[in-house]
Amino acid sequence: MKLETYSFGIGDRFGQQGLAQLGALIKAKEEGIEIVPVWNKSNREHQIIKSSPADTLLEADSAVSALQWEEPYYVDADHINLKTVDPFLEHANFFTLDVADYIGSAITEKELQEFLKEAQAYEGELVIPGIAQPFTISGEELVKIARSFLGAVREAAAIYKHIAHKKGIDSFIAEVSMDEVETAQTPVELFFILMMIKQFGIPAQTVPESGEDVLHVREARAGRLPAGAEGRVAELVVLAPLLGASQDVVGLGGFLEEALRVRVVPVPVRMELQGQLAVGLLDLLGAGVAL
Repeated sequence: MKLETYSFGIGDRFGQQGLAQLGALIKAKEEGIEIVPVWNKSNREHQIIKSSPADTLLEADSAVSALQWEEPYYVDADHINLKTVDPFLEHANFFTLDVADYIGSAITEKELQEFLKEAQAYEGELVIPGIAQPFTISGEELVKIARSFLGAVREAAAIYKHIAHKKGIDSFIAEVSMDEVETAQTPVELFFILMMIKQFGIPAQTVPESGEDVLHVREARAGRLPAGAEGRVAELVVLAPLLGASQDVVGLGGFLEEALRVRVVPVPVRMELQGQLAVGLLDLLGAGVAL
């Protein structure tokens, strides 16, 4: 299953706004902007209001039927883990794998060395097109990054494999979530998190990020960023030239308006909290991987 280029995360906590939310996306489509809905709700939110994953699916199906929506749509098991995912399996086709609690968890020496074997190719000075100052990557920093995030990615792989075993690998979208943390990941950390995801074989398609608008990565690769944008898009530039990001989006405030020449009302765009990069369907180093 492949996520479309533009999607909106729709957080309808009480299940009463499906028609209005989908109606807004229909209006966007009439203006030439095709956006697919992702109705999302976490286990915690279901517990608070005593609803169930089946209720979220029912709301989505009802809105789609009533408004005769013929495009794809998704129901997100938001912020799930191995303990909470099973009730969502029958009712969701999008899973946000929340592994923030596993940041800093212990890894084996073998896992560390397997990561370093590939990561050390980027040790030294990284000169990124579009960024004035180069990144300096040291061996010590690589070890620190591995010890911070490798255990979390390993847990994401375990969740993904559990879902894939139950549903089949082509029946859902995966999002790896390390948001809801005190310190946001840096562009360099995101770069190597993507490498970890490749190593663990997770075909994730998005990562939560703080942002209002979206921009195609290929616009940056083609050198068509708006004037003055270079200092704001370190995450984008790191991923585009080095990892071969081919088609999806990153959160960049205001860029959608410039790219499409339309006025965009700031709304959440399937990206949740501060400081992370939203990238979908990265073909990372020859593997179908995105974070």
